[in-house]
Amino acid sequence: MLIVGCAAGALENVMDEIKKEDQLNKKKEIAQSKALPLQKELVDKYGNLMKYLLSSVTNMSELGTIMNIENLSLSPTYNLISKHDSLLRSLGCESLSIPSKDYKGELKIIVPSNRTSLSIGEDLNLKIIILGEHNDAKTFLFWKTLGSKGDYKKISLKHISKGVYEVIVPAKEIANNDFEYYISTESKGKVVNYPATSPEINRTVVLMEKN
Repeated sequence: MLIVGCAAGALENVMDEIKKEDQLNKKKEIAQSKALPLQKELVDKYGNLMKYLLSSVTNMSELGTIMNIENLSLSPTYNLISKHDSLLRSLGCESLSIPSKDYKGELKIIVPSNRTSLSIGEDLNLKIIILGEHNDAKTFLFWKTLGSKGDYKKISLKHISKGVYEVIVPAKEIANNDFEYYISTESKGKVVNYPATSPEINRTVVLMEKN
């Protein structure tokens, strides 16, 4: 965030220089030689910031931080990234960069709300976010009774939108037993599990009596 802030500050200084310049040709020269490279650098550094944040996110609070940064950087109100685009275009800078919406980090599974307990008779209902290219046909939740030696049951994830999925383990199948689960997906032959310790150590869910 500091690096992005410094890049934005450097661009601001050059834009002030342009605004103070009286000669149009000189304005265009400064825009092409100084402002345009700085604007592209700002976009690149912002892209790196988003990559690192998304690569480390684990919960809804951290997702909220990313949304807040996007709002401050890209919204019409604050517009850190492209606030000078109209002026730069008027000075002949036509190839301005736009932040990419593609995730460029490692394949990652995020479960924002990690349930560790359920009331008896309650379904396990999870929302899951998968970042990076992956194969939906090889994306499942695997679960079994806690500590059992039996085979895992698997449930396909239902795609909602843009890497967001949901999955339900029905209470009638849980059958009042504590259980363990993990989520798995695959990309180009590489398997990624959540949690990373699975299937040796999985997420566990304990069933509790209703009050």
